[in-house]
Amino acid sequence: MIPTFNWTRLSDEFDIIYTEYTDGMKQTIEEFEKIDFTRLVWQDSAHKVDGDRATKRINAIEEWTINTEGYLEQLRQELASSLSVIQSTLSKLDDGKVYSHIEPENSEIPPNGPN
Repeated sequence: MIPTFNWTRLSDEFDIIYTEYTDGMKQTIEEFEKIDFTRLVWQDSAHKVDGDRATKRINAIEEWTINTEGYLEQLRQELASSLSVIQSTLSKLDDGKVYSHIEPENSEIPPNGPN
């Protein structure tokens, strides 16, 4: 004779297994959400730190650029001034004004300066 299947026992076992499974899944999902929240907080912090670092770097580069531009402008002005002095001196040499107050020591330099 074939024994009868106990459907009530199967239903009770299924309820126990299903309850354990759903409780385990709820717990796993809650842990995952906590881990995910921690990851999001860490990620936001990392983005903020990276943003702050980038801002500091950009500000430092901007300050260096401004300082360098100032230095180059000062150098340009000094070179322009030097060029002006050189041009003025050459102009005076061409006009004979530089030698006008110097007495020639030999006959090679004319009294009015070099030609």
